[in-house]
Amino acid sequence: MQKYLVVLRDIHKDFGIPELLSVFSLVNRSLNRCKSLEESFANSICSASAHLETEKKNTKPNIFYFANFQSDHEAFLVGSRCVLVRAIIRLWSYAPSHELCLKQLQSLGKDTFKELLKSESESFRCKLFSYGRKYSQSETVDRINFYSSILQQFPGKINLKDFRHEIWIVEDSFPTTGHTNNPNRTDLPRQVFVGLLVAQGCADKVQTYTLKKRNFIGTTSMDAELSFLMANFALADKSKLILDPFVGTASILISCAAFGAKTIGSDLSFTVLKGKSDDENILSNFRQYRLPEPLGIVRCDILHNPWRHDTLVCSNRNFDSCGWLDAIVADLPYGVRESSREFVGEKLHSKFVLNHIPKTARVGLEHLVSSLFEFAASSLVKEGRLVFWLPCTDEFSEHDKSNICHPSFRLIAACRQIVTRRFHRILFVLERKEWNDDPMEDRTGTFYNQSPFYKDFAAKLFREEQRKEVDLWKKGPSRRIE
Repeated sequence: MQKYLVVLRDIHKDFGIPELLSVFSLVNRSLNRCKSLEESFANSICSASAHLETEKKNTKPNIFYFANFQSDHEAFLVGSRCVLVRAIIRLWSYAPSHELCLKQLQSLGKDTFKELLKSESESFRCKLFSYGRKYSQSETVDRINFYSSILQQFPGKINLKDFRHEIWIVEDSFPTTGHTNNPNRTDLPRQVFVGLLVAQGCADKVQTYTLKKRNFIGTTSMDAELSFLMANFALADKSKLILDPFVGTASILISCAAFGAKTIGSDLSFTVLKGKSDDENILSNFRQYRLPEPLGIVRCDILHNPWRHDTLVCSNRNFDSCGWLDAIVADLPYGVRESSREFVGEKLHSKFVLNHIPKTARVGLEHLVSSLFEFAASSLVKEGRLVFWLPCTDEFSEHDKSNICHPSFRLIAACRQIVTRRFHRILFVLERKEWNDDPMEDRTGTFYNQSPFYKDFAAKLFREEQRKEVDLWKKGPSRRIE
């Protein structure tokens, strides 16, 4: 096992480590390795600043973590797939200062630098990355030249454009006091890392899917970075079939398809599914990025969905064949920009049924959630993932996570995104337990919480008593789930 430095991007702080663990799980399964390695890897991750006394005074979340990978190849497979990973570096040395770091490098054997000592064709370049401080070009050159006694040992030539290896000199210079970019700062870095770049994240790839250039978008289209994060949490790859039951303009399915997954979408809104024209609709988005189109786009209601359920199929106790979906991803309507709705049943003569477009009525968000759990419990394969957003206010606490539970699922992650001061939302990631872990009655049972944190969310957000949706469930002939 080799120690590596994982440098995360300075955004979506709650998502970085859970995404890294999910992608490692995906890589581990694709290599057909034992699942115990996932737990071993999770235990190896630790903050690179845990030993610093200044960390207690620092309110800025850390972006530096140590992790153990079995090889550079494994580190590359994981790092190059992650949205929030800036870089993964095979560590040569780390210390509280450049001077101590250089001393460590000088004491290392030649095996540490074997890639760079092979021949003159092994070109390289050095990069200074400083978190919390900006340097001028001359200052950057001075800090790189400080390590010249090591760099001069390498027979290859320095090439800033066409290089084979990249050496990173990393400074953790986030100040405990004062402004980050104060040019007169005299404080020293908190810690310094030096090593060989092994992998960089896929943030540049994600930018090609930005909504700014998307052919067809709506008012609630998911940001590209968050969509790719959801795809990673859903473990999307070429072997997966993924459903989005609130597909909208298919932002989440596009990210899943970009990783090779087969996709299906459904939605209640006929207008969104139809699109604006033949050249501006959901399918045109897939054609824009030259991605395989969904296997199907269906207009249906999750409360009365037409999808098959494998509960009866599993009655023969053949648990390995249970379920038909590898993942379900969803961004539920919160009742803010888009209202939560369901179909309203109507008695019609048989000759009108074929071309009839049913009416819809508002319904409480909690009933969509309970139906989503019911459907996922009966449709996901073992270790299949349910990845979905739920809204909350700034009053959300860790205790509220207990509202999201089901006998058929285990909680993998719950990551908070702060949208505005009062409007937050949580990305929940759950994994289907093995089908023989829960009794048959639990599979056919449902999830229903009388007072979840997201109930009457719009009323809580806008502090408007009249927006409460307590009585919505009483309207219409819907079936009640309890």
